[in-house]
Amino acid sequence: RAIETLLTKWDSTRRIRRAEVYKQLSIKRKESMFARIAFATFTQNEYFIRERVLAKMIEQYIEHLPGFNPAELEPDSRAVLHAIAAQHGIFVERAKDVYSFAHLTFQEYFTAKYIVDHQWKKVDWDGNLDENGVVTLLEYVVDKYLYESKWKEVFLLVSGMLDNAEELLLLMRKKANEALEEPEINALFLVAKDSLLPDNGKYPVVIRGCFAVFFTLQLDLARALDRVRVNHVFALNLTCSLALALARVLILDLDRRYLARVLARKHDHDFALDFDKLHGSRSNNLNQHITEKITNYLSANILIIECLSSGAYVSNPIREKLIHEIFMTKEELEQGGWQGQAS
Repeated sequence: RAIETLLTKWDSTRRIRRAEVYKQLSIKRKESMFARIAFATFTQNEYFIRERVLAKMIEQYIEHLPGFNPAELEPDSRAVLHAIAAQHGIFVERAKDVYSFAHLTFQEYFTAKYIVDHQWKKVDWDGNLDENGVVTLLEYVVDKYLYESKWKEVFLLVSGMLDNAEELLLLMRKKANEALEEPEINALFLVAKDSLLPDNGKYPVVIRGCFAVFFTLQLDLARALDRVRVNHVFALNLTCSLALALARVLILDLDRRYLARVLARKHDHDFALDFDKLHGSRSNNLNQHITEKITNYLSANILIIECLSSGAYVSNPIREKLIHEIFMTKEELEQGGWQGQAS
């Protein structure tokens, strides 16, 4: 709504020369044009764009709209660019002949809009629309960008824009579960599962699983080489963040300061864990490659849970599946995964 208001204001509150090409740019077409530019530049890590490049992108969009004289495209595309920069602030000139989106949020928003608008279209391996492509745009974006931190807000925006976010979130989970192809990670999750006592304790199984993985990683940290320890510490922090994200989506009383105090004291009655089994495990000895896979798995699942917390629409069974299949082993998932068992 804010974007639409901004674009409407561009047309209604300023007196600007209305070239023929400009008259054809309805709000819907402006948004479509910005979305194409945003996706093309964001995927290339381009935040500052030369005027000639940006004008060419505008030209490539408007040349397919009806009623234009090809001979007038170049001057018209530059005129549209200057009008955009002068009147409504989507683009700003940062230096002579160098432009950017006025704020990173605009670029992220329009990138997300492009993905939503073209989610089912086939693309090539570079993400270009191609009716002969082998994957959809949604599949391409998840496969290529899920683990890149700069894409977090885009994924959150896409999940909120979609009428139904199930396909997106299930693709994200499928990508995250590629980590389970590593035997060491399966072994880690199996140790964590085996340490859960029958008594449910204060927290549900999925959160106690976070605690179990945390302590298993912590034990392995003591045996890790210095070059791997940074990844271990990052994984420990992500495990805490995942526990907190799960607590929010499950509406449980758990905050970071309380979690830190409890983890430091290892209260058995809070965790309902068999610490003898955790201490007895020597199956991990995780190397740098494996710890990187673990951090990817954790960061992806944190993002999935944050999408759920941010209002992404999914059915209740899919929501339960996305929450409760975290830390399941490959074998458990192959046997059907979450079946609605009590936590």
